[in-house]
Amino acid sequence: MVLVAALSVGIVVGMQLGGSAAAPQDEGGAQTETAADGAADDGDGSASTSTPTTETPTTETATATATPVETSTPQPTEREAYVPARYYNETKIEELVVKFVNEERQERRLDPMSAEGRTARQIASMARGHSVAMAGEGATVHEIDGVDSADRYRKNDLYTTCTFQAAGKQFTRRPDGNDFEAIGKTVAGRTYTEDNREQFNAGNREVAKAIVENWFETRPYRERLSYENAERMGVGINVTEQGDVYATANICG
Repeated sequence: MVLVAALSVGIVVGMQLGGSAAAPQDEGGAQTETAADGAADDGDGSASTSTPTTETPTTETATATATPVETSTPQPTEREAYVPARYYNETKIEELVVKFVNEERQERRLDPMSAEGRTARQIASMARGHSVAMAGEGATVHEIDGVDSADRYRKNDLYTTCTFQAAGKQFTRRPDGNDFEAIGKTVAGRTYTEDNREQFNAGNREVAKAIVENWFETRPYRERLSYENAERMGVGINVTEQGDVYATANICG
């Protein structure tokens, strides 16, 4: 019986000792874990008692995306618009000026002025001569070298011919005091500034329109070109090689 009991105890003890694999031990019998690899034991999968280690926080290096820096890279400038002066037709501009003046008169319920006939052609020739003279002077003026508008009418035998009775008035209108003349200047084929705005007259029509608009925005010229009993007119245009446009309009009864 004693022997059986002893054997039983031995079996039980043996089972306790061999039932699970022991973790690796050092020579002193103490259970350890290699700090270098921090691995769990290779036995039945049970985690061994690990020695706490201080984990060094991993500092994530942020890779900053480079922010584009605006640089003052020169941008190509838009080429200035330009049309050579030779592409403008002075005769065509003259015709358009007459047309636009008569449109303004029509809006005011006035009869149109004619640019046809011998007298009108004579007036136009006189007007062209003055525009050429202004271009030579580089100035928009009525009087050049002591000769004013009335002098030009007399010189061209138009002073008496063009005199007419003022509508609804008891007096006669005569070409005195530049009273039968409108003059002006604009630019053809290149950009220019007027009234603090950039302007560009690309063709004959735009040039003529600019001239007439300026006249009707100027009180003395607007009144002269709106005389009720004026029946004829002549327009003279001169376009310089630089694209400066000088204009003269003379009226007649």
